[in-house]
Amino acid sequence: MSAETSEMELDLLQRRADATNCYCNRHRNWDPTRGNGDLYLQLKKKYRGDPNGESILRYATADEIHRKLGELETRRAC
Repeated sequence: MSAETSEMELDLLQRRADATNCYCNRHRNWDPTRGNGDLYLQLKKKYRGDPNGESILRYATADEIHRKLGELETRRAC
């Protein structure tokens, strides 16, 4: 199974996500036959014992993550 998003694109998304207090990564169980993206975006965990951060996007494409991060960056700038 190959990943849809390149390593370079994922690195860029992770850097943008980090700047907005979010976390971006690949889904472990992504299935390319489902026709959705291989990425997720979530808020960073508040503390280490937190099992999961709050999910923002699931099974998203790189373009969807870029759009959402743009919205978050715009809100933060206001």
